[in-house]
Amino acid sequence: GKQGKKMQKYFRKMLKDPKNKEYNDKIYYEMANYELKYSRYDKGREYLNKSLKTEIQNPTQKGYTYLKLGELNYE
Repeated sequence: GKQGKKMQKYFRKMLKDPKNKEYNDKIYYEMANYELKYSRYDKGREYLNKSLKTEIQNPTQKGYTYLKLGELNYE
């Protein structure tokens, strides 16, 4: 509902902000967690894949993202 749209708007605003560029992988990861919380698995998977494809990669975040994808595929 309204809360979901508000969260999506908040995440998109964070992604557009240049000072958050180095955190885009984490932002996509959190977007995925939000979608998965409400059983929107396709959208969650999409955001996890975007997290993996960001320009700036944090190896630790990449590990968390692969773990989440693995858990999702295992279920």
